[in-house]
Amino acid sequence: MVTSLDYNSFSNIWYWLYLVTVWAYATHQIGGVPFYQVQFASRQRDNILQEELRLICQLNANRLDRIINPAGLTFFGLLWGFIFGFWGYGAFAYNNEPLEAGLLLVLPIFLVMLLRLRVLRTISALSPDFAQLYRILWWHRFWVMLLGALVLFLVVIWGMIFNLRASL
Repeated sequence: MVTSLDYNSFSNIWYWLYLVTVWAYATHQIGGVPFYQVQFASRQRDNILQEELRLICQLNANRLDRIINPAGLTFFGLLWGFIFGFWGYGAFAYNNEPLEAGLLLVLPIFLVMLLRLRVLRTISALSPDFAQLYRILWWHRFWVMLLGALVLFLVVIWGMIFNLRASL
């Protein structure tokens, strides 16, 4: 009979699988288009496919630019800063493992969302051709992958420290 629930996040395989899956998806789709399609179009030199992908990215960027205006971005930035501040305080001041694991999962993805917002605003402002769009998306994916590798490394280190402290 189960007497209590087990909240060990850092020693749970499902947490690590979910973390890797979230980062894989974060690098996979940019601007509403999977990156492998953008790479395929750049290798094929098919102008129709390149133009379709450029238009999809442009439409998604323009739609996002209309939805989020600077006032809304400031409000949501302050709101999420407040939420993450209290979440971080509750997680690390009270040594709460599920809150720490959740924060270490959600906060970096929020940074990726801000990077993605910046890229989509750039696309909306420039209206680039396919070569420029490919370069913009490639660099965005590079920075997201670099951030993901850094975050995965730091979360693994923090999880090891947490598990070692809990076992002593």
